[in-house]
Amino acid sequence: MLLGTHEMFNRTKKFSDPETFKLYLTTRPFLEFHVRQRVQRLGNVKFLDGHDVIEPMTAEHRITGVRVARRSTGLVTTLICDLVVDATGRTPRTQTFLDRLGFARPSETRVASPVTYASQLLHVSEDTDLDKLTFLNAAPGRPFGGAIARCENDTVMMTLSQFNLDEPPTTFAEMITLAEQFVPHAVVETLRSAEPVGAVHNFWYRDAVWRRYDEMAGFPEGLLVIGDAVCSLDPIRGQGMTMALIEAVALRDCLFEGDADLARRYFHMVGKRISTAWEHNRMTAPLHSSVPDSATFGQRVKWNLMAWWSAKMLMAARNDIAITETILRVNNMQDAPRSMRRPTFVLRVLRHCWRRRETSTAPAPQRQLTLSGV
Repeated sequence: MLLGTHEMFNRTKKFSDPETFKLYLTTRPFLEFHVRQRVQRLGNVKFLDGHDVIEPMTAEHRITGVRVARRSTGLVTTLICDLVVDATGRTPRTQTFLDRLGFARPSETRVASPVTYASQLLHVSEDTDLDKLTFLNAAPGRPFGGAIARCENDTVMMTLSQFNLDEPPTTFAEMITLAEQFVPHAVVETLRSAEPVGAVHNFWYRDAVWRRYDEMAGFPEGLLVIGDAVCSLDPIRGQGMTMALIEAVALRDCLFEGDADLARRYFHMVGKRISTAWEHNRMTAPLHSSVPDSATFGQRVKWNLMAWWSAKMLMAARNDIAITETILRVNNMQDAPRSMRRPTFVLRVLRHCWRRRETSTAPAPQRQLTLSGV
């Protein structure tokens, strides 16, 4: 993993718990196809493809089902159910449903996170000299980042991002031109020789949004919200599916205790989980970007202090596998950010700072291995 042109983490020893860092590198269609197949094999699951939800069915203040329409014919069907879960992503239907039912909408917490990015699937030969996964993080003054992952069937997914709202590249040639600004030369040359598969896909993102269902005074029974419909995090951080899984586990745990007061218990538990990721993203923002122009003097001081401490942690991580492991566990949402505030961790970082003069570090080696995929 690179920050600017420098290796961020120690790679000379083994983690104490390497199994927690196992990765499965696949394209999204490959992953979703296999997950869907496994779910379809469950005896009590049925898929209703080619339909759109029109509106919920209600009795007093409880959702009792939904009306759905077949796209091909417009035929409307009513589905009676005990629980409706809105998993429709960043443009959820629940807020419209709440309006119809006379409930207030949840308040929103937003953090500006402007980013545009482009993704291109590539085909490479089996013996191509390219690591399984490479991250290239943005740095203050250089708002570029990306990820290059080797996936199934000799494919590579290349994603390049710009931490502003500049137009993203729309062709493979434009992506290579952008990559030349911050990707190591050897990696660029390998990508240049790859064969594009399909077109470049572009994405624009302005804000991280947390809809505070956990703070609502009332919510209809029989309805819940999950995934990006609750909290949409910066997609470049790669936290979306992990957060959705954490929320699904929270729902499972709540259902073990019955369905009484389910919405309040579920949203309260989910709010605590989201708060952890939200805090981590706030803490690490100074590492990748400059102080916002609109920041007050106090905010600038705090931002610069966080940037200074983040730099100290990463400097220490280059020489200490335990610090590296702690940072990665927090980044992978396995541990809470407070683990990086424990006295033992802080003292370990400071010990490295005291031992070494703060001199410029050597550029990262030619091979930019970050984490081995499976």
